[in-house]
Amino acid sequence: METSSSITNLHVALVYNLKRNPHQEEEAEFDSQTTIDAILSTIIELGYKNVFPIEADKNLVENLLKYQIDVVFNIAEGLEKRSRESQVPAICDLLDIEHTGSDTTALAITHDKILAKRLLIQDNILTPKYVVYNGKSLPRETISSLRFPVIIKPSHEGSSKGIDNLSVVDTVEDFETVMITKWKAFQQPILCEEYIAGKEYTIAVLGNENSDLNDLQIIGPMEVSWKTTDKYPIYTYQYKLSLTYFSSTCPVKFDNEEQMANVCMFAKRVFVSLGCRDVCRIDFRIDNEGSIYFLELNGIPGIAPNFSDLPVMANKCGISYKTVIERILTPSVNRYIKKKLTKTQ
Repeated sequence: METSSSITNLHVALVYNLKRNPHQEEEAEFDSQTTIDAILSTIIELGYKNVFPIEADKNLVENLLKYQIDVVFNIAEGLEKRSRESQVPAICDLLDIEHTGSDTTALAITHDKILAKRLLIQDNILTPKYVVYNGKSLPRETISSLRFPVIIKPSHEGSSKGIDNLSVVDTVEDFETVMITKWKAFQQPILCEEYIAGKEYTIAVLGNENSDLNDLQIIGPMEVSWKTTDKYPIYTYQYKLSLTYFSSTCPVKFDNEEQMANVCMFAKRVFVSLGCRDVCRIDFRIDNEGSIYFLELNGIPGIAPNFSDLPVMANKCGISYKTVIERILTPSVNRYIKKKLTKTQ
């Protein structure tokens, strides 16, 4: 729907949270100035003449109105609250501004690992068996209902915050110790789920909210392999800070085409089941029997050039960074144009 003439005069805002201290875990999900600059220059390269960087702080509403923003390219993770990823989309909805990515409801759901798992289970999508700790004592029978080892992590965090080399436990005693430690540190529900032995992958899905499954686009999958001797290798926060702890393979070559088709269909079903739109990235594992287990979904996947999983996967699949940004931005521009045409009729 978009044309070069229709986008030239659009006012596009890149809304972000700036990472001022790269070694501070509280800012793990935020973006560096380098990433922000790369996205800005790419949007301009796509033909948008009026592009404004706006930080997602308490002046956001004022600045969106000041620059008469039509479309927001949203990479902001939000501040402090459980549904913080929904903050910018909610403000856009209030101001009748289009934005990239999933809507307020979908981002609230996908940022809550427990709620996302519950919905996927209803749609018969495999995810590890789990229990939830809310600060109150868990009966030993409840803990013992899980198959050990078990991985323990906060439910409302991204970028592997709260996940470290002590997060996977073998015994009930360690389970209780780590569970309580995580609760004290994060003061939020703690997800305790069975650790799935097998290979770990990530995959991106792009498409419109009402797309048929066959129309959704896949980037990846990419296999993540660890260079460590950890008994239970996992994607920890510390490992994500450096590329020296793991390697990645993309595109993945499975033993047969059926497995690839199953992985792609699994990812598309997750995208639709959780109400995603435009783009998401899904982490999953495949066990030794070939079963695919959903781990979590990132509704605002990182797009730091040559670092974040999505652009790395895209590059390895022959898709340029410019094309990735274009595929994320274009649907929201089309929604803006469609809405504007509807209002003028």
